[in-house]
Amino acid sequence: MSVRDEREPLAPRTTSLYDYALFRQGIEPDGTVPRKGFPLPDGPPPPGPGRRDRTWQQAGAEVTDALTPPLADPDPVRAAEPVPADRRADWFRRNRHLPFARTEQAGDPPRWELVVVHGAEDDDGIETRILIDGIPLVPALFGKGRGHPPEYLIDSGRLRATAEPREVQLCEAYCTEGCCGALYVTIRRDGDEVVWDGWRGAIGPPPPAYRFDAAAYDAELARAEQDHSWCRPARSTARLIAAGLHDRPELTARWDMTAGWIGTDRSDTDTTVVRLRYTPSAPPPGTGGSLYFEWRLPDEDVPPRARADAALRRLETQDPNTFASFGGGNAQPAEALGHRPPPPALRA
Repeated sequence: MSVRDEREPLAPRTTSLYDYALFRQGIEPDGTVPRKGFPLPDGPPPPGPGRRDRTWQQAGAEVTDALTPPLADPDPVRAAEPVPADRRADWFRRNRHLPFARTEQAGDPPRWELVVVHGAEDDDGIETRILIDGIPLVPALFGKGRGHPPEYLIDSGRLRATAEPREVQLCEAYCTEGCCGALYVTIRRDGDEVVWDGWRGAIGPPPPAYRFDAAAYDAELARAEQDHSWCRPARSTARLIAAGLHDRPELTARWDMTAGWIGTDRSDTDTTVVRLRYTPSAPPPGTGGSLYFEWRLPDEDVPPRARADAALRRLETQDPNTFASFGGGNAQPAEALGHRPPPPALRA
């Protein structure tokens, strides 16, 4: 028996185009299908041997073949000129073999990988997908939210392993942790291995402890820390501004400000957003509290490094009170300083 067969596997729980293709081929026991996307077939799956009667290689070949028709666009105009909304389907077209290529290489110790994944075109979400022997960890153990973004898990150093155990939140439920929970793991270094155990929030039976080769783990994490190819220009600008303000907090402190959230606009991912908190060191008499400002930097076809450097230079020489938009805060100092509350958001 192989190491893969002996070790309890991660079982994916989320629906995908793979589930759809398996369903069409009659090799998915529970007939799971996507909740949205391609139309579902009429009637039950076609008769045939069950999934357990197929080898891994046979299933891989059949699913790869089955994915091609549903992913083919029957519209010749759309097929000739892809549109942004097809980005996810295009990724599947090009990478439908990867789950089988990755999982066929499963061994002992298990292989640990990081992949940064974009959401749909109308969703600015970007997740850090953690793979163990090619299987996504978060959907297998939690399934109620996506992995945290790379800024939180990779850039922060949270996934680095030391002799001192560190508990890390890998994802939070789509609603909130207080509502539907979150997935946590404790990461520690034990000799020449990195151990993931002490799970909290997993659905189903308690997950096992996973032991990874420390050298391979460190190399994969170092690669992910240096790989920013997934990052769109506006997000790269945001990351560079955030890093610059972390290294030079005096740029905002001179204006009695501190940097808050820095990222891209949810409805316009080509716009960088910098949020600032203003706490006057000499507030107007009889007032107190903080005010909040938002600085929006739309894409101007300028390289992210040059865009970020220009933003940092502006913060060095110009008070953000003069160019950032007032976003709310304590009413008394806002009124004393002449700031009007922002208009209420329009309901769709």
